Amino acid sequence: MVETQSAPFKTFEQKRIYQKVAEHLAELITTNELIVGQRLPPERKLAKKLQVSRNVVREAFLALEIAGYIQIRVGVGTFVVSKTPQPTNIGGTQSLDIGVGPIDILAARKTVEGEIAAISATTATPENIEKLEQALCEILKDTKVEDTENDWPRIFHTRLASSTQNPVYSALAELLWEQTRGPLFENFRKHAKKLNNQLVSQDYRSKLVDCLKQKDASGARQSMHHHIDALSDILTNLEMT
Repeated sequence: MVETQSAPFKTFEQKRIYQKVAEHLAELITTNELIVGQRLPPERKLAKKLQVSRNVVREAFLALEIAGYIQIRVGVGTFVVSKTPQPTNIGGTQSLDIGVGPIDILAARKTVEGEIAAISATTATPENIEKLEQALCEILKDTKVEDTENDWPRIFHTRLASSTQNPVYSALAELLWEQTRGPLFENFRKHAKKLNNQLVSQDYRSKLVDCLKQKDASGARQSMHHHIDALSDILTNLEMT
């Protein structure tokens, strides 16, 4: 059997749905179908027209804003501000392929961290619980937790993973939280901060720690799920247009 040496096979790039939507809207902007200063259609109508979910449209908007095409004014609208993407620090222009979006990250966190919480209810030591309570206090003191080296929400969740006494869960938690440092999630975080859900998240974390003290695995899992659901609700309620 003769092996083909140089057949003209084409490679296909697998793209996330939000990226496809963002590229389509960017093309409309660069071809003047959408002009600078124009307000984009309401996300509900855009989602229906493109046959995607509103959350996908929101992720596409976040990507387009990072690239410099649009500006999101939460509660006001989303406006075209440039026909061309903004330059990057290393030359060239900002790509619309900027990593995993909030939807996938939060879904993964709910599954993995829910089980981490349940396991920790049976394995956490008094020292583990004391460190978690310290992190809770620091979160309440710090109103800019995402902007500092002492990222106490991250510290809380990684300490929770350590409470499983299993280094694999600790590594998974670190990996998931590293995903939240991508530009798309950071832009989501920036807009979400305007809705100020910090106290709601803190309430669920406090309930989780109480469950650990009572060795209530089901309650710990449920508290973590409610915490992640509260973050997901922010994306759902983040009216951009």
